[in-house]
Amino acid sequence: MEREFEKKRKEIHCRDEEADIYEFQFSSYRKSKEAPFIFRNFEINNRDLILEVGSGTGRFTVEFAKKGAEVVALDYSVNSLKINKSRCKCHVVLADLCLLPFKNSVFDKATGISVFQHVPTMKSRIVGLKEIRRVSKKDAKVLIMVYNNRLWDKIKGNKQGFHKGLIYYYRFDISEFKQILLSVFSKIIDIHSLILEEIPILSFGLRFLYRIGLAKAVFSLEVFIGKMPLFRLLGGHILSICKNC
Repeated sequence: MEREFEKKRKEIHCRDEEADIYEFQFSSYRKSKEAPFIFRNFEINNRDLILEVGSGTGRFTVEFAKKGAEVVALDYSVNSLKINKSRCKCHVVLADLCLLPFKNSVFDKATGISVFQHVPTMKSRIVGLKEIRRVSKKDAKVLIMVYNNRLWDKIKGNKQGFHKGLIYYYRFDISEFKQILLSVFSKIIDIHSLILEEIPILSFGLRFLYRIGLAKAVFSLEVFIGKMPLFRLLGGHILSICKNC
C-alpha cells in the first residue's frame, strides 16, 4: 500500500510540474489520428453525460465537448485540471479513479484513455475499472485505451518501468487485457491495437496517404491492420470498448 501511494505521489508531482508542456510530446499527426479513431468506435451525442478518468490537460475533453456532450473530467493533478478547465466547457473533479466520488449509475458513457497503464498494481486497476462500471448506467459504453506489450517491448523486457524515473507504466498483452476487462464488464464490443507512429516504414506510408487527403482510407486501413494477429504484436496501444450490461 505504501509503495503504491509513493508511486502515485511521484506521478502527481510530475504531472503538476509538466502540465504546461505535456502535450508538446505528441506529434500533430498523432493528435490528428487519435480523435478520429475514438469517434469511429465511440459515438458521442449532445445528450451524453460522460465521465473521463485520467483526463489530464484535456486532449480528449476538448473533443468530447465539441460533440456537445457534458463532460466530467477527473484527474489527480491540480495543474492539469486547471489547464483542462481553461480549454473548454467541462466539470473538473480532483480525485483518484480508484475511488470515484459519484453515485451509482450516473453516466451515459465513460472513458479511461492512456491512464490505466499508470495505475501501479493489478488489484487497483481492477478496482478502478469496477468503479467506472459502478458509476455508469446500464448498457453504457466504456472506452479504455492502454499501452500494448508489443513485440519490441517483449524483446527489451520492457513490460513495466518508469517514465523519467517518476511515472510508473505497465504494458498489457492483449489476451491479458481481455481477461481483465471481462472480469469487470459483461461484454467487449471491440478491441484492437493502434499503430500510432510506432512502425517507421509503415507509418511513413500511412503518413503520406494522410497528407494527400486520404485520411479516411488511412484510418480504415489501420483499424484493419490492428486486428491482424501479427500487427497486434506491433501496435503501441490497445483500444477497447466494453458494455456495462
